[in-house]
Amino acid sequence: MRAPQPDAAPRRGRKAAERRFIVPGEAEWEIWAGSDATSSHFVATVPSPKQADAVTALGLPAREVVTLPIWLATIDRALLPEMVALQCEKRGVLNRARHDSPFDFEVVAQENNESLLRAQILPLTLSPDVCAEEVEHFDLACRFAPLPNQALLLWRELGMLCAAITRHHTLVYAACLGEELVQEGVISQLFRLLSIAQSERWVTGTTEIVLRGTFSSAEEAAVRTGLNLPVRREARPAPWPTTKPTALIPDSVRQSLLLRRKSATLQKRIAIVAGIYLLAVVVWSGYIGWLTIQTRRLSTQVAATAPQVEQLRSTALRWNLLQPAINPTHYPVEILYRCANVLPKEGIQLTLFEQRGPRLILSGESKGTDSLGTVNALLKELKANKELKDFTWTMPQPLIRDNACKFQIEGTRAPTHP
Repeated sequence: MRAPQPDAAPRRGRKAAERRFIVPGEAEWEIWAGSDATSSHFVATVPSPKQADAVTALGLPAREVVTLPIWLATIDRALLPEMVALQCEKRGVLNRARHDSPFDFEVVAQENNESLLRAQILPLTLSPDVCAEEVEHFDLACRFAPLPNQALLLWRELGMLCAAITRHHTLVYAACLGEELVQEGVISQLFRLLSIAQSERWVTGTTEIVLRGTFSSAEEAAVRTGLNLPVRREARPAPWPTTKPTALIPDSVRQSLLLRRKSATLQKRIAIVAGIYLLAVVVWSGYIGWLTIQTRRLSTQVAATAPQVEQLRSTALRWNLLQPAINPTHYPVEILYRCANVLPKEGIQLTLFEQRGPRLILSGESKGTDSLGTVNALLKELKANKELKDFTWTMPQPLIRDNACKFQIEGTRAPTHP
């Protein structure tokens, strides 16, 4: 896993207003620079972003950010921020009452009065490497490079394998797999991730596998054999920071930016009216000292909450696995509504609707000269209805007496797996 080689000498005619940024490479942190996306070039590797000078943007590794794909039953963008925050609180990855977890979201797709969003949350405790106080722009590192369409993207960050799901060249989900090489455990994680992506409609149609960066032939063969999907390899593209600002700023960096801005304002005022506002200088100095104490106190509290990081990640994973169980299409009232839609306007009276886990029971009575035919027609409609296609419908022999047919139709839902 070799990093790109730095330029041997500065390019002739290079603009002075270059932007320097840092991203996690395959083995080490990499500094890149350029005046725009087309001129981005590799500069050097460093052990930590804190050792990089004049860096204005930082790509956060996937292991430092919790991503959470969410479907919401609205396309009104004015309602989305509050609904996303509520969903994140419900799943245990955000506590707005304490204001302790910076989070942001992006709309991935909108269809049929629904919105698919990707929420991204910074955990309480981050690696000290990513808390670079001079950096003003933070975002997921995988978004610094173009993303493939409708794909499972696999790459390495700082020696660890990472995976992402994309839809229409937009990131839906990203996570660190916690392994260095493609082995059986990684294949199992990828298979489960693809299953969830399909069942939760994160993607549509066929998904390809894209191996970005350095992968051995054995790793490529293991992915192709284990997932039975098309596999494509590509080189790492030159990164460039995302243009839209995000709220993914570590708390320590946010506090540092606030202190620097207040300190700069204070120094400017002191320089202008130093002699007149001597008392104000003393007051503001005490205020800055108080902020410094508060910052240290907050840093101590953040360090003490390190064990909660793993708990938040495991909670998010459990919520992802529970998505099929909390699907509103499993609610009895919704299923009753769909069954009622296929009932004829007259001729059948439904007397019992009962749901026992995956089993559904419909009992009723049909009257008329062709009461049995009416019941058989109802059974046929239930089997043909697209909204009830998850059920397998059966009907024991009805009881016919005095032009009345008493029936019981049973539906069994096939089990779903994440």
